[in-house]
Amino acid sequence: MKFAAESKNSVLKGCRALEKTGVKSTIVADGMTRGPVVRFPCITKASEVVIWIKKSENFAKVKEQFDSTSRFAKLSKISPHIAGRYLFIRFMAETGDAMGMNMISKVNWTNSYNLGAEKALLYLQTIFNEMEILSLSGNVCTDKKAAAINWIEGRGKSVVCEALVPANIVQSVLKTTTHALIDLNISKNMVGSAMAGSIGPHMANPGDNAKQLARIVCGAVLAGELSLMAALASGQLVKSHLSLCDVNEDFSILIVIHDYVEDLYLHITCSDRSFMRGRDTKRVTIKLGAYLALSLLYS
Repeated sequence: MKFAAESKNSVLKGCRALEKTGVKSTIVADGMTRGPVVRFPCITKASEVVIWIKKSENFAKVKEQFDSTSRFAKLSKISPHIAGRYLFIRFMAETGDAMGMNMISKVNWTNSYNLGAEKALLYLQTIFNEMEILSLSGNVCTDKKAAAINWIEGRGKSVVCEALVPANIVQSVLKTTTHALIDLNISKNMVGSAMAGSIGPHMANPGDNAKQLARIVCGAVLAGELSLMAALASGQLVKSHLSLCDVNEDFSILIVIHDYVEDLYLHITCSDRSFMRGRDTKRVTIKLGAYLALSLLYS
């Protein structure tokens, strides 16, 4: 598809800008999480467990149970979060090169033994008999949804990377200026993201292969973001996408882009009603919107 080729070229443009300078990256945190929810008869009983878990000698006991279920899963942290009689226990573990959700969560039905978090919960239940296990997931994991806890405490691989791009490369490859990029970064990524309530980037497990892949992905995302910002700063983003659309010349459109948030909102008006006779206006809108939305995804 045309938009896929354009998006690929966009990332390649960012790569060309970075190839002479290189990208420095490092893994700052590594751990998959599962956050069960349990309940107690009263808040004081729940508080006792929180205090107990926070003692290093007790963490070691839970870790022994947790680690015994896998050659790869190694418990690194337990974060208890209390809400009245409810206790949300967030287990974080390294999981080798695997993503690791099954490894740290479920029962192995083939061999009928408990894995990871469930084995740890059953161990805790032998000490705190009044603890009622409600669910293996209490939504503090947090899985498949945006959550501040993932941004603050981390989930999966947390990678940082940087690149120093000279002004002459910004001008010759990215077709913009350093001043325009800095200005756009402040207004869009800082102020705009704050206005939108953005909680940071999408979160992407401790084997060397997975770590290396995470660093590569981080560098590729940096290249894509750099190219996207340059296209926005130079006013080329919409022009490039419109050039891919098979829209008849008789059909003029007005596009209003709010680039102070992460999403692009598309508004279309038609100045030539004759063009629209026998046409599906919704399909035109969806088509143009898809090019913009998917370009951001691939960028």
